[in-house]
Amino acid sequence: MTIVFKKTLMSVILTGVCVCVCVCVCVFAVLMWLLTYVGALFNGLTLLLLAVVCVFTVPLVYEKYQKQIDQYLGLVRTQVNSVMTKLREKVPGAKRKGE
Repeated sequence: MTIVFKKTLMSVILTGVCVCVCVCVCVFAVLMWLLTYVGALFNGLTLLLLAVVCVFTVPLVYEKYQKQIDQYLGLVRTQVNSVMTKLREKVPGAKRKGE
């Protein structure tokens, strides 16, 4: 009976929905873990101040260096797409919705 349960559980886990949920939960857990270290280093008001400074400086920096930033973002996008393609080939049930 336990072998049947394990096979059924594995078939449920390997479906696309369950894989997506597991990945989302893992990403959320890692982000929360990283935020504990950020929270230990900074005060809440300091983070708010840094966010306000970034909101006003990032657009100006992007306007000034738009060509270089777009070039490097294009390189990052191609690398991410190639890694995602490799992951989709290896993980069962991780196909795109249109496929």
